[in-house]
Amino acid sequence: MWLNFLIMILEACDVRINELNIYPTQGENYILPMDTIFSGKNLSYFCQNCPNNLIVYNTFETIVSKDNYGFTSKSISSNKTHFAVLTKEQTLNIYNYDLDLVSKLKLVEDWTYFNAIFTINNKILLDSYDQNVLQFLFQKQNQLIFIQKLTSSIPTKTKMRSFVTQQKEALLYAQFYTQYTTLTLFIWDNNQYKNTSKWQHQLVDFEISDKGFIYILVPNMGIYQVVIDVDLKFDILTMHYSVQNLLTISIGTSVSLNSQWDTLIITNNAYYSSVQKFVAWENSINFFGDFILTYFDFNLTSILQVQISQYFLIIQQDNYFTVNSAEIIYQSSDSNSMLKFSRHKNNISQIYSYLDPITNRLYEFSNKLTISTLQNPQLRGIFDPNILNGTFSISAFEKQLPFINRFCKSQITYNILPKNDTNIYMVYNEKLPKVIMQNSIVQYSFDSFSGPLQKINANISDPKLGEFTDQTFELLNIKIDKVFDLVKLYYINQLSLEGLLLIGVQELTLYFYVCQSNYTCMQIYNNTFNEKIHNIEISFYYLQNFTVAIDQGSFQIIIIQANYNEQLFQQNIVYSESIVCCQPYEQFLLTYKNLVLLTPDKRIIISSFNQDFMFNLDQEIVNQLFFDLIEKKLNFHPKSITSNQQNQASTIFINNRDCFLTIDISYNNSIIPISITFVDYEIYSLNIVNEQIVISNLADDDILEFEVYKIYNIYKPEFQKQLPYLQIKKGTQIYSDDAHLYVLSKDNYMVVYSPAQPYHSTLYYKFEFSGNYFSCVDLNFTSFVTFSNQYYLLHVVITEQFISNNVINATYISELNQIFAVTSALNYQQQYLFEDTIYVINPLIDIQVDQKNLTYEFQKAQNFRIDLDLLFNFQILSYQLSINTEDQKKSSMICQQNQYFQGQQNYSFPNYTIILNVNDQFYIQNNISIIGLSSGIEVQYLFQFEKCLASASYKNFIYTLCLSSQITFLIKFEIQGNNITQLIGYNALPLSCQIIRKMIQYQNFTFVLGQNIISSEYEYIYIYNLQDLNNITFQNVSCKKGIEDFSIQYLYNSTQSSQIIAIFFICDNQLYYKLGYLNQIDYTLNLDRDYQNVIFKDKKLLLMKQTAMLQIIPLAVKYNEILLALTTTNATTFIFTMTFSKELYVKNQLQIQTIVQTIPPYGNYTQQYFGLATKGILLLLFASENERVFAVYNYTMIQSNIRQPLMMIGGLNQSLPNPNGVAISIISNQLGGQIMDLTNGQLNIYNFSTSNYLSCQSSQAAHSDQYYQLRISNSFSSDTIELIFQYKKEGPTYWIYILMALVILSVLSFFYVYRQKMKNHKYFEEEGELTDEFEL
Repeated sequence: MWLNFLIMILEACDVRINELNIYPTQGENYILPMDTIFSGKNLSYFCQNCPNNLIVYNTFETIVSKDNYGFTSKSISSNKTHFAVLTKEQTLNIYNYDLDLVSKLKLVEDWTYFNAIFTINNKILLDSYDQNVLQFLFQKQNQLIFIQKLTSSIPTKTKMRSFVTQQKEALLYAQFYTQYTTLTLFIWDNNQYKNTSKWQHQLVDFEISDKGFIYILVPNMGIYQVVIDVDLKFDILTMHYSVQNLLTISIGTSVSLNSQWDTLIITNNAYYSSVQKFVAWENSINFFGDFILTYFDFNLTSILQVQISQYFLIIQQDNYFTVNSAEIIYQSSDSNSMLKFSRHKNNISQIYSYLDPITNRLYEFSNKLTISTLQNPQLRGIFDPNILNGTFSISAFEKQLPFINRFCKSQITYNILPKNDTNIYMVYNEKLPKVIMQNSIVQYSFDSFSGPLQKINANISDPKLGEFTDQTFELLNIKIDKVFDLVKLYYINQLSLEGLLLIGVQELTLYFYVCQSNYTCMQIYNNTFNEKIHNIEISFYYLQNFTVAIDQGSFQIIIIQANYNEQLFQQNIVYSESIVCCQPYEQFLLTYKNLVLLTPDKRIIISSFNQDFMFNLDQEIVNQLFFDLIEKKLNFHPKSITSNQQNQASTIFINNRDCFLTIDISYNNSIIPISITFVDYEIYSLNIVNEQIVISNLADDDILEFEVYKIYNIYKPEFQKQLPYLQIKKGTQIYSDDAHLYVLSKDNYMVVYSPAQPYHSTLYYKFEFSGNYFSCVDLNFTSFVTFSNQYYLLHVVITEQFISNNVINATYISELNQIFAVTSALNYQQQYLFEDTIYVINPLIDIQVDQKNLTYEFQKAQNFRIDLDLLFNFQILSYQLSINTEDQKKSSMICQQNQYFQGQQNYSFPNYTIILNVNDQFYIQNNISIIGLSSGIEVQYLFQFEKCLASASYKNFIYTLCLSSQITFLIKFEIQGNNITQLIGYNALPLSCQIIRKMIQYQNFTFVLGQNIISSEYEYIYIYNLQDLNNITFQNVSCKKGIEDFSIQYLYNSTQSSQIIAIFFICDNQLYYKLGYLNQIDYTLNLDRDYQNVIFKDKKLLLMKQTAMLQIIPLAVKYNEILLALTTTNATTFIFTMTFSKELYVKNQLQIQTIVQTIPPYGNYTQQYFGLATKGILLLLFASENERVFAVYNYTMIQSNIRQPLMMIGGLNQSLPNPNGVAISIISNQLGGQIMDLTNGQLNIYNFSTSNYLSCQSSQAAHSDQYYQLRISNSFSSDTIELIFQYKKEGPTYWIYILMALVILSVLSFFYVYRQKMKNHKYFEEEGELTDEFEL
């Protein structure tokens, strides 16, 4: 227990910004989201020394908690004003929304009650069983009234839903027994429920959407979409096949985002406790991603509840809850929950909960009653105008361990500004070094300043390396050969369909264009009409059609529908046109299925496109709809209507002069009142900017004033702030998209506001405007703008573009320092200076050798070697040694060149598509056989497949996945010498992949990156346990476009029988990992439920958005360190290390250490998905339009020096398309071997050696210098140097005699000195005998 406690302590929060300066304006309702300054899971926040009127709102806060009057709940239902609650004490209790007990009805003790629900007519219906009699009862005036009795045995549980079908009140009633289930349709007729029809299959759960679609989960089959037909029978529209263990279904529908579809939230426990998301509309169900629920176990016998609102998803198992943002429901987003919490089981019984979709309040019923509020965590409030500045802090902590975890703290300094402040202020100071490629264009943004109309000027340290330009408003080079008089834009971004729809008018001709992400546009429609086109509106029906309506006057609208089959960028689009003739109108809009007209007599007409339905919204109807929201009769005089068509919303905002009304047009064309908001002025215009609505008021002197209301909760718009006023021309139209508001000023400047910013920064940009039309659309929070037949991108933050020059030098990384001066266009006198650094990477492809001559001295009969790889600091593909004829005749020095690539063989193997290496032997495969290339032995499969998709090897076994009738089969082969033996005939895999991008075999586990085209449009990781093929793990981490690559790396043995592995994968251009624990006794693999992001920014690397991650390739493991290579499509390959701990009591996780070295890109070539690494060799493949290049690197030569690149030791360029597969074999540790690729049935074999070098030998008769020319080249440039072999002549031999004479003379001198010393010594001895006065 204490170990788990310790692990939880390690999961602390992180601070994004340690010190933050904020600049609220007087009167501004300031909002600071907590995820701006903190990151982490399950966080709570509190404010220290918080300014007056400011409050930190947490995700989940309990506001009411009290005892349940002695009752324990077992079933709840709500009608938006009251709750009907069944209790275990056999009572039916009615509570109001403050959880006060309004009434209590005692039930018959001997009966069994399952549910009490509010019917569609607001009656309370109960189902009860008296032995084998089913009884339906109504609660009326605090007593029960029998409706009818039916013979039925008592089930284990029931579920019932009241709804309207075929204009009749109906009841769907499910009974769940131990061995079977039933689902019955009852129709209310003659004061009773008439049994009309039964569902013919088993079921696990069902739910009904507000569109009238019934979704039924059928075991071992999947999800059925059903309607009730005119004969009151179940009619299956479509189904989504799934063999997973489905548990529950809940349905979410948003009125403000993608209103046309139902979002299905389905829980299952097939492979962990997970939640799957599906989007569905009529006749279609599409998989939208899934995520694992950490700490939940759906295998347990427990009660599972899922609550969905416009803004939150709550998943509850027993008394454990997880709260998620609505983005995870209606969009593809990260799966990490906002909050997890639990109620203590010791004093709380089973909780039944209800999430109110309007107030975002969570009501909990058990033996206690609780009301809690949900909101996105934020600091919000209006600063006290009497205190102009100050400092406070906000702290975050992990909610379940508030006294143990360290607190994350951010220090915040505030300064309250007047509305006319035009200075620039620093918000935060965070410098991240930028790494870019030479001769490239890179954009990066400045979002750390506050101020209006910001301008940035750069002073760079080395101008020759490049220059900065302002690209906030970026002109695009879009080639459309038409000059338009009118343009309307629409951006489509749904699953696999993404692109820009451009509708243009040239004189009387209407054109449709679709533009892809690279802004390549294709015309898909044109038609000439008889009258001028005044206006265009566009709507989009998910993956089926889009609709264009054109206005040719005030009496006629032409509707053009384009129907396609999920492929908008192809020519197989079917068009249909219809004319809508109607009374005069002033304005019209389109929703995904309705035409909305504003008439001169102040009515709003809502109809279908073919006008088989029509509804008039007038003053009487409006007062009936909004009766509960108004105090007195409302004068209905609409001026304009607007809607967020880009978000495919079904809501309409109505400008009613002194108020704006919000209504929703439901799928069945009924009108639902949402809200009404009054203001104290006449509204000039309504504009929607994402989750905000901007209201403008035209004051005196044509001064336009603005107020911003936040409509995150569309049921309760909240005033947020004003915007700086602007003088305009009278009658000016105001434009908006999901990022900006555009207003034309009196002096013909288009002024751009950013309402999402604090007031001080809302005045964002301005540009000169000329032309007769203006259109804008948001492309993932970057605005696409067009006018005067020019096309622009307007970025959401001030954007600078650095254009790197192609400077020829030998420096791999050049450091470029720059000082930015940030000013305001309203105040050039004040500026803020900011320093930054850019690292410019030279790809080293321009070969220009400074030293044109290399000199080597030699003598007769001398051998030596020149290693060419060490001589030059360029990317070199080939060396060519030559000698002219005259020099060759001298033959003093003979040099032979050893190329890295030493020849190529080509063989034809038609229809073979797979190649792999097993223990340095190559094998190729197709759909019927496998061939060993060294032995030539071919083995036929026991079964012929349609196609074999991929193979992988482990030790001496080959595992192959082949396809037949959309089912994937596994084949296993054993390699013994030259023999190939098929061990497994074929095994069908659950969750078959029809497309496989990558396959890895590790022990008894098969890892596949593939696509199941039945359930998904993208590729995800499937892990098959070959000991138990039903034990499959499905890894989908809510990537917007699937997983792009993955790899497996063994780390270490945690015990004698358990191994720890790491699974790395790339998702949405981010690198993640997940740890796995392999038990070698029972052959099971358990994965961490959470995955971790590998963050590079703290390691002096910022990957620009123009750079796409491609592959993650493990290179080596040593002790507790992993060496990995991360390849990119058009930038450097990053070689980095990650460490892990083998300590028992330390949480298993990897830590990135450093980027040790990089591999430069090969010019403007794009790296391909064929990177391989083995035995010290890394093989990469680059390609252009007409050439591919194999590049080989020796990663045993890696140095921990990011400023020195790891250069290729060999390269090979060919005019061939990309191969089907690549394999590599290393013959010995001397780095010699073979590379094979299989391209369109042709097998290419390349032999390679140790390095590029020259082997030179001089002759015995050498007598003169020798000259060679060495040409070095790559795909971009070449240069030639001269190798000078200088013959060193031998001198005369008399020096030997001189040396001998010197030696003899030295010896004679030595004897002479010695004899003299001996004579002196004898004299001293004789003197000593005469006297004792001398002593030595």
